[in-house]
Amino acid sequence: MSEEEYEKECRKRFTQENIVQERVITYQMTKNHVRGLTRMEKQKVRRQSSLLQWDPEKKILYYTGHRDSKKREVVRNLSSLRRC
Repeated sequence: MSEEEYEKECRKRFTQENIVQERVITYQMTKNHVRGLTRMEKQKVRRQSSLLQWDPEKKILYYTGHRDSKKREVVRNLSSLRRC
């Protein structure tokens, strides 16, 4: 796989994950789901919501997990990944 193909696949995956993450953020802030979600999509948002924590002041999404109490920043775009 060339570097260009790899970046294209990464962008595609970030786009898909950002949709789910935005739904989780909305759910955490309002306790309501985005309109038009199926029952399975709502279940996925609730499950993800238990693993993620949104910091509205810093506008950062954290992965908290269940095994430890450490917060890990979720990389939400390719440019953030390059900084790491």
